[in-house]
Amino acid sequence: LARCERIIEMSEDKSIIRSTERDKVSGLYTRDYFFAYMLRMLPHMNTAMDAIVLNINRFNLINELYGRQEGDRVLKRAGELIGEMLSAQRGIACRSENDIFFIFIEQRESYDGFLQNIQEKLGEFTCARNVTLRAGIYSCEGEDSDPEKWFGRAKAVCDSIRGQFGTLSARYSRELYDRAIFRERLIADMQSAIDDRNFTVYYQPKYDIRGEAPKLTSAEALVRWIHPELGFISPGDFIPLFEHNGLISKVDYYVWCETARQIQLWREQYGVTVPVSVNVSRVDVFDPMLEAKLTGLRDDYSLGADDLLLEITESAYSDNAENLIEVVNRLRGHGFKIEMDDFGSGYSSLNMLTSFPIDVLKLDMQFIRNMLTDSKSLRLVELIIDIAEFLKVAVVAEGVEREEQLNALKKMGCDIVQGFYFAAPMPAERFSKLIEKECKK
Repeated sequence: LARCERIIEMSEDKSIIRSTERDKVSGLYTRDYFFAYMLRMLPHMNTAMDAIVLNINRFNLINELYGRQEGDRVLKRAGELIGEMLSAQRGIACRSENDIFFIFIEQRESYDGFLQNIQEKLGEFTCARNVTLRAGIYSCEGEDSDPEKWFGRAKAVCDSIRGQFGTLSARYSRELYDRAIFRERLIADMQSAIDDRNFTVYYQPKYDIRGEAPKLTSAEALVRWIHPELGFISPGDFIPLFEHNGLISKVDYYVWCETARQIQLWREQYGVTVPVSVNVSRVDVFDPMLEAKLTGLRDDYSLGADDLLLEITESAYSDNAENLIEVVNRLRGHGFKIEMDDFGSGYSSLNMLTSFPIDVLKLDMQFIRNMLTDSKSLRLVELIIDIAEFLKVAVVAEGVEREEQLNALKKMGCDIVQGFYFAAPMPAERFSKLIEKECKK
């Protein structure tokens, strides 16, 4: 009898283990059991192994568009497909959290074939046809034998390729890992940079070239980050990062506030108003408080309708054209002037110029750089200036670095230019000297 009772107890224990070791959605191991079984495997492994972190890109949209039930179906199918992959190779897997999977598997040169197969089958399975994956891979070799670190590094690599269209996977390297850690540091330090005023607004002058001599007419506000420990942080490092995760709206608002304050200060000091263009990102455009923020700043600093100019990049116009037109029309209704920035860098079209409500067209600097050596670029600049003139839209040319470029643009009828030929972006104190000089003329 005692023996039978022991058999029953063992059977019940196995049943309990089975019910807790498996993730109820994906059918794979839970995170805790995954690492427990992995530690048991390690002493008996005689082949090289890889730690893989697999993520479903923009999975939250599947839940939002098709419902949580459909999202769970995708996770379950992903678990099944990962299980099928492991049936052909030695390894185990778990769903670590949400749409993130951990895989411990015999090392191979590339996993893109496996990932492509899973991606295609998920696309066929779900209502969301454009399911894409990305994976970070860490080779479990060397003296470091901490599985948590292995997967931490694999996840850092996985995060580092977020948004890189067409890239399925990347393998850990010290350089890539350091880059990922650097990006995480920037995200973590962003709010303190605003609170401690580590962000500085620089101003690049714009010159009206329609008269005999170029005349200072306005400026563009550009943000710079002087980190107390890391020093100067390139805008190319933090602006795309913050645009991707939405934090750019906080940085933009900081720049708007600093710019509005500076416009008021210059007016009080010199008795003149220098209009300044500020960037309005794609994230800002769909902020329901955008109009209130901008009109509030204008009122707080007693700015005129033409003092704070709003730059919206051309790419934003192609994201959600109908909504953007509504937002821009409302802003123009409040008296704001709208500049289309980087025209020619993306999906420009003549229809875009005639359909979107803009007041100023800013030519992408790549056209300006190439126009003296490339006849096609030169002809395009001529055509765009002619069309803008027909539409009664002012043209600003960015990236003017040589006198020959300036003379060519003036001959074509360009209205305003900016670039290193006149001055690089500079702090407000140095820009004040330009205003003083202009006032003495």
